[in-house]
Amino acid sequence: MNLNFLLNKKFNEETFKVLLSPEGFRFSVRLKSESLTFVFLLFFSTIIFAQFDAKLKQRNDYFKFGDWSSSLAVSYCYSITSSLNFAYFGTDGGVQRYDTRTGKFVEPLTTSDGLIGNKAFVVAFDDRTQTLWVSTDKGISVWYETDNKTESISKNTILPKVPTVSDESQFLISKIGFAENNVYFEIATFSQNFYFTTPIFGAGYLTFAKEFPQNLSWQGFSENTKPELENGWIFQGSYNLENNFQLSGPQFEKYQITFFFKDKYGKVFFGTNSNLFGIGNITSRFLKLQKTGLLKKEVTSIFYDGNQVVAGSRFEEKHERQGFSILDFESEEWTYFEKRFNIAIKNDRLLKVRKFGNNLWFGTFDGLLLYETDSKLWRYFSEASGLCGSLVYDFANVDGYFWVLTENGISVVDANATFVYKKFLNSDFKGKKFYKIFVEKEKVWLASECGIYSFDRKSEEILHYSSFGEKTNQLVQNPVFNLTSNGNFLFWNNETAVFRMSLESGNVEQLPTHRYPCGEEIRDILVDSYNVWLATSEGLFRFILAKNKWIHYREEDGLPSKNLFSLIWDVDFIKIGSENGLTQFYWNNSNRGDK
Repeated sequence: MNLNFLLNKKFNEETFKVLLSPEGFRFSVRLKSESLTFVFLLFFSTIIFAQFDAKLKQRNDYFKFGDWSSSLAVSYCYSITSSLNFAYFGTDGGVQRYDTRTGKFVEPLTTSDGLIGNKAFVVAFDDRTQTLWVSTDKGISVWYETDNKTESISKNTILPKVPTVSDESQFLISKIGFAENNVYFEIATFSQNFYFTTPIFGAGYLTFAKEFPQNLSWQGFSENTKPELENGWIFQGSYNLENNFQLSGPQFEKYQITFFFKDKYGKVFFGTNSNLFGIGNITSRFLKLQKTGLLKKEVTSIFYDGNQVVAGSRFEEKHERQGFSILDFESEEWTYFEKRFNIAIKNDRLLKVRKFGNNLWFGTFDGLLLYETDSKLWRYFSEASGLCGSLVYDFANVDGYFWVLTENGISVVDANATFVYKKFLNSDFKGKKFYKIFVEKEKVWLASECGIYSFDRKSEEILHYSSFGEKTNQLVQNPVFNLTSNGNFLFWNNETAVFRMSLESGNVEQLPTHRYPCGEEIRDILVDSYNVWLATSEGLFRFILAKNKWIHYREEDGLPSKNLFSLIWDVDFIKIGSENGLTQFYWNNSNRGDK
């Protein structure tokens, strides 16, 4: 972003949109000292009828810290602040938290924790009150570090009293400061700046600032903050400082430093235009480089085995951030299989990921990928290798062979992953889409565009069922999109409802109707002995079998997006893949009434 470009043009609404972009945002407050037409100080005493959002407060009282936790994709760091124990990085994927005691990133703060927005433009910490104030795309949030609680002020409640603007997208909170138990905010619009304040431990009522105390300390962006790193630092790993604001990585990739921060405890931190962050010590002059957060925004497939989570997306990214993300729970660190560094990753558009032994298998839009953990080698199976289709919807280990479900039938791959054993498992399956596979002790169940198939593992008998659970020989368009079992019942959905079949008697019943979307809008089903969970385009639906009752979880409850794709168990937690990241929900919290 060329600052002169902005200074030489009239600062109008179009220019303001540029400032809202990641590159442009950090220049917005620098205009204060360089363009007289942009900034003036306005003194009012009128009360703005903004206060802490009652609905968010009610939600934060009901769901406790840790009930919801989300990891989002991070591609830009806007600002940094710190407390005695944490460094806080304001990013486009929430507030990343680095624990300076353990030297590790911990769960970030997002809307799942009660923040009002996930784009954290300005972060500012007040040591006296142990509060973190965050300016986001949706308003202002305050995080009480010792209590793990959040309160928020929505931008739409601030809007009516901000002159010259008519829409909340036309202003942003660009600086935050502290003095005399008050917090001060700078509002930047496309024509002027406004300043207002509220008591730190008040009810969130905002007043225009009458005057600025002499001891007012601003945090966030200022004309004195430059994202530059001086020479003389020792970098961890194969990173090099090309100039004062740009790094080159092990694969010669470039990282622009977007914010540099020194705290009063002798530590330094910087963020970049990616998910790479720097943490160092002024005395040792040593800088540790660490990445955190998801590689891709959407999570459409998840694998979890208690030790690590592997996440990927079926959506195509046009920029260089392509591949799969892995979170190791022992080291608490993220690693990545990036497409730009692994030529074996022909396609990173992921439909299913599973682990067999120590090896990871990825079903993609262009075949089946195998990653051998011990040798760190990749293998690739495609139509050219003998698969009957390119789109790999699902796969499973059946009696030592891998059944690979595609848009053109089912192929069988040798257990040693050396060759395709059978191009077509059954000639009747040729040309048909198969979406899901579930393997139980005696049978294999298959969801397809023509209903449900069962395969007897002893007799190899194949039976066909309609999408309503009736045995039939008619192969008509009758799609079943998801299918799973809890050992006693088989559960699935078609285009109209969710059903279950008793595996003992074969009796079929439809679950009570509810306002959940149907058909392909149900992306995944998860069941145990007590609950049925649906990942849908309208949020998370839970059916409590004993109570015959549905519960609907939305964004206002803690989901980062209502558009969900995948579910996986983690004992008392459920991991959820959505359009906006990876979420963990503590569903079995006995202190809540929805248990």
